[in-house]
Amino acid sequence: MAQVSKAYADLITHTRSSAGSRINAQGKFEMVAANLPRFDYDPVTLSLRGLLVEEQRTNLLIQSDDYSTSSWMKSLTTVESSSMVSPVGGAMQKLVDSTTNDLHSLYQICSITGSTAYCYSVHTKQGERRYVFLNIGSSRSQCAVAAFDLQTGTLLRTYNNGNTWAGIAAGVINCGNGVYRLWVSATSPVGATSGNPAIWLVHDNAVALAVPIYVGDGVSGAYLWGQQFEAGAFPTSHIPTTSAQVTRAADVASVNTLSPWFNPTAGTLFVDCVPATASNNSVMAALVGDSAFHLFYDAVNQRSGIYSINTSGNLVNQIPLGRIRGAVAFDPHSLSYSVNGSAVSIRAQERTYNKHTELRLGRNQFSGSLWGHLRSIRYFPRRFTNAELQALTA
Repeated sequence: MAQVSKAYADLITHTRSSAGSRINAQGKFEMVAANLPRFDYDPVTLSLRGLLVEEQRTNLLIQSDDYSTSSWMKSLTTVESSSMVSPVGGAMQKLVDSTTNDLHSLYQICSITGSTAYCYSVHTKQGERRYVFLNIGSSRSQCAVAAFDLQTGTLLRTYNNGNTWAGIAAGVINCGNGVYRLWVSATSPVGATSGNPAIWLVHDNAVALAVPIYVGDGVSGAYLWGQQFEAGAFPTSHIPTTSAQVTRAADVASVNTLSPWFNPTAGTLFVDCVPATASNNSVMAALVGDSAFHLFYDAVNQRSGIYSINTSGNLVNQIPLGRIRGAVAFDPHSLSYSVNGSAVSIRAQERTYNKHTELRLGRNQFSGSLWGHLRSIRYFPRRFTNAELQALTA
């Protein structure tokens, strides 16, 4: 069959019942309308990262980009306008400390559910204050905390005040022009009802303190934009809000017509992707039907493989978090898998694939999603040899 170049929309059905955000080719934050794919770019290098595929999330904060409103509690701080440029191209706001000897913070009161993972993130830029702490919890003595250096864009440490929150993780995302998206996540205590995400300004002399109390000067601070508090163990793309919480729907991208190019007897499926987090299982692609299987990446255990329905066991190869190039070759007698040029794993089976009806990109037939960037996906209507499989993924 001759190869014919086609547009994304001519091959792939993409649904997302809400708008969603991305970084465009100019490195700026922008919104993409519902049911359109989000091709996301690196804000620093401006290189294309791929198709952004995410699960449904809700930003539980209101007025996510305006901290001068009454929705935000200012504890010995004030919010000022500034000329610092935000990722969207507008102005960031400056959080300024007071001259009182105490904790200087900005927070919002949020209702939460116990025994649930939550993630808090803020876009920040260094002002006179080099350090900030992020925390989630009901009070300064009962919270999960992450400490950051805005000059170097690094995570300094995480800790648990009161030992009530579990599984604390944190990180830094470079957004370019000295702006960093900081995030912290943790699992709430049993029976918890209040999360109250907060950012603390920190004087150099208070960095080592669990609760950074210091005397401010009334003019020093840091620049903020784009805050988000969401149920989940890692941050997803920013969801702007004004007077109400906003939900971004899940991305579903699929090829719904496999004829005439799909070979039900034998084939090879290749996926090149970058999962966004080390906190979850990411589905790279799935062939859906009565004998469905999907390629996955398990970041927690640093392994990639194939999960196949109606057959016993999975094929698994160890691989660290990063760019994942995985391929599965199949025929009626076996499945073979290689990732990033690894030795091929093989499982014998007796099965045909004539009832496959759909190819899903970054998602399986359940609710599993990639939570990252899909760089490319390729299908070949023949079974690759083991040597070819290794070469394809190397």
